[in-house]
Amino acid sequence: MNRIIIIVGLLLACVVSVSGFLFAAEGPAAVERHYVTAPSAPSSQSREQMNSKNIGCVSCHTESDQKTMHASVAVNLACVDCHGGDNTVAIEVGTTRENPLYIEIMNHAHISAKLPGGGGLSE
Repeated sequence: MNRIIIIVGLLLACVVSVSGFLFAAEGPAAVERHYVTAPSAPSSQSREQMNSKNIGCVSCHTESDQKTMHASVAVNLACVDCHGGDNTVAIEVGTTRENPLYIEIMNHAHISAKLPGGGGLSE
């Protein structure tokens, strides 16, 4: 009889712990976002066109392996051609990450994550 009580108790404990795990309300909750559909990346563009589209991006993203993010110089894609965002937004020289304006500009320039905290950007 004691064995049955112990087995039933263990089974009940398993069910409770698994159901608590499955129905936990913890973790990030999705945020409704309304994205603008961006045009497809161009099949070709000049280095000058690419550079003009990158002005806002490189005002913050100053260090990268390649200006095109591709090892081949034959690839002329701007940041927004693949990553989206608003490339017209630029940070003024000297604006530090501690400045609240920096966070505001960064959030405006980047696409917002559906799950807050998942993309490294301020919510």
